[in-house]
Amino acid sequence: MVTVKGKTRPAEIFEVFASDGEPIMRAKLKSKPVLEAGIEKYRNGEFPGALAHFDECAEICPDDVVAHMYRERCRKCMENPPQGEWLGVETLHLK
Repeated sequence: MVTVKGKTRPAEIFEVFASDGEPIMRAKLKSKPVLEAGIEKYRNGEFPGALAHFDECAEICPDDVVAHMYRERCRKCMENPPQGEWLGVETLHLK
C-alpha cells in the first residue's frame, strides 16, 4: 500500500513477475505464502516477525526485490519506530 503525490487514499501495488525466468518464477511462487504473511505482519506493525518472514523469502528466492524492499522497511521501522497510528502505508516521494 502506498500513497503518491497529490493523492490521499492509499493504492495497492501488485508485482507482475510473468517475465521473470522460470527458476525465479518458481521460487517466488514457493515463497508467496511466506511473503503474504510477512506483509500482513508489516501492516500490523509487527516488524520483527515480518522481518523473519521476509528473510525466509530472501533465502528461498534471493532475487526477490519485493522481499528485500520489505526487509529494508522493517529494519528502518525497528530503528525508528513510527509515531502515531501505524497504517502500514508507505508514502512515495518521487521527483
